[in-house]
Amino acid sequence: MGKGQKTNVGQDEELLLTKKSNSAKAKKNNSAKKKREFPIFTVFCVVVGILLTAFITQSVLENNGFYTKQKVVMSVGDTSINAVEFSYFYNQTRNYYTSLYSQYGILKADTDIKKTQCSFDTTKTWAEWFVDAAAEQLKQTLYLYNEAEKAGLALTDEQKKSKDQMYESIDSVCKEYNISRAAYFTRMYANGFNEGDFERLAKISLMADAQQTSITGTYSYTDEQLQAYYEANKKTFDKYTYRSKAFSYTEFTEDSSKSAEENEAAKAAAEKSKADAEKNANDFLALVSDADSFKLAAYNLLTNDDKKKQDEEKTDPTLTTDGSYSDNDKGNWLADTARAEGDKTVINDASSKQFVVLYYISSQRLEYNLANLKHIQINIEDAKTEDTATAEEKAKAEQEKKNEAKAKADEVYNKFNETGANEEAFNALVADYTNDTNTAQTEGLIENVKKGTYGTAFDEWVFAADRKAGDCTIIELEGSYEVVFYLNASTPCWKYDAETGKKNEDWSAYIEQLKTQYAEGLVYDEKNAKLTIA
Repeated sequence: MGKGQKTNVGQDEELLLTKKSNSAKAKKNNSAKKKREFPIFTVFCVVVGILLTAFITQSVLENNGFYTKQKVVMSVGDTSINAVEFSYFYNQTRNYYTSLYSQYGILKADTDIKKTQCSFDTTKTWAEWFVDAAAEQLKQTLYLYNEAEKAGLALTDEQKKSKDQMYESIDSVCKEYNISRAAYFTRMYANGFNEGDFERLAKISLMADAQQTSITGTYSYTDEQLQAYYEANKKTFDKYTYRSKAFSYTEFTEDSSKSAEENEAAKAAAEKSKADAEKNANDFLALVSDADSFKLAAYNLLTNDDKKKQDEEKTDPTLTTDGSYSDNDKGNWLADTARAEGDKTVINDASSKQFVVLYYISSQRLEYNLANLKHIQINIEDAKTEDTATAEEKAKAEQEKKNEAKAKADEVYNKFNETGANEEAFNALVADYTNDTNTAQTEGLIENVKKGTYGTAFDEWVFAADRKAGDCTIIELEGSYEVVFYLNASTPCWKYDAETGKKNEDWSAYIEQLKTQYAEGLVYDEKNAKLTIA
């Protein structure tokens, strides 16, 4: 019994050991299997996380202009401008030319400049043309900035004030649209453009201006030099008095949509039109013996209605008293040094498709003195009316706005008289009342005003023979009322123009000198510049 139990116990122990051994082997095998299984899901999550982090980092770097700032557009000397910073100069150039050319109908504010062909270079879009123009201006700015640094120039108090005013304007826009300065700079220029960039570029521009002022401030000319410059450029300085009468004609242009017979008929009609215009011009010329006969001959060609209108308005459409030189047949005939009063001719002005009869009276140098004055501009606000408003209602609303502006101008004028009626009294009113931001900080000062700048009513008062220092009045201009304070007469107009011409000539020579001086060290990458319009 005991022996059997012992045997059974031994068997049980052996069986137990066998089970333990098998169990251990199974665990070992399972462990081995687990080590061999690749953790696909875990690795996938890690990879996605890394890629997502990289994508976010990439996006952040792109949005803050990190990559674009590594791309240099231009270097002159030790000064470099990157592609983000170039947007500052590009935007200034684009805004300037858009404003300028929109006045002449060449470029509209809503033109897609990235797709529209430039009017001056058919191989480029407007945007590409602006890039080129900005690059040329930037070269000059960097030349001058480097020269200013060499000369040890610093910003003047006036320039520092000007920079402060820039920030005031920026903050005003930010307040109006409820955005931060950072948002303003990004929206105005490019991703990554910040206040530090603005500060640096504003300094570069202002230092370049300081260098220009430093150089042009040394320009001084004697009366003999100005006279010599005038004589050398007389035709562009003088104004011409003459009479003219135009006879229009048509020119043939083949139309591919029409038959050969129709084109031949159109060609014959155009040739007849041109021959008739030339004959009429020469017949008119034969009637002219002096200025009065010219005027009468032109008057006799008018319809009865046009004669009545001309008589009522007391106009003389054939007479030009302040014509300027133009480099064409008409301009060169008028500017010919052999020209004498009573000379007459017929000229074919092909550009306007007209035969023009000309009668020369005189040419004159502009001897009148320019004017220095101060002004307070009171704008006439636009009248806001419903789309359904009648013409009478719109006119009434516009008149109300004019009345409001006039009342404000009267208020300024009365305060001026009540507080001393002198320059000091006028100066005290400028900042509080003027709408002219360009002269608000200079007590309304406008120097060297020429005739024709602000219209007939303005000229009649400012350039009156009895005008004297301290005179003040209110003048209505288109869109505003002007409270004008007369200071004094300035230099003769011709002399001012000659001095300006000489300065421009000498300044251009100086810039050419800088171009040569910095040519070797100039680096310009057009591809990086065009990132601004990408």
